[in-house]
Amino acid sequence: MVARAAFGKRNKDQEEFISLVEEATILAAGFSIVDLYPSVKVLEVITGMRSRLEKLKNRLDKILESIVNEHRDGKRETEGGKSRETEDLVDVLLRVQKQW
Repeated sequence: MVARAAFGKRNKDQEEFISLVEEATILAAGFSIVDLYPSVKVLEVITGMRSRLEKLKNRLDKILESIVNEHRDGKRETEGGKSRETEDLVDVLLRVQKQW
């Protein structure tokens, strides 16, 4: 529901986005030895946490960039081919960015 409010109606990557958010929640909520010793950077490599977080971040970045580009290019249209009348969060943020 939050994704739909932020990005508008169904997006081609919506299912993957929700899956990645769930995965990020699990990683953030879980316990890791890295949490006890954050200054020991080698633990991030040994546990594989760093690589999992990097992969997750890269996949999320691609999806979010795709959503922003889709909004920026104005490809989001209704079934009748007319432009949407309602703005979602991405539209508002792009409009504010353009004004600055």
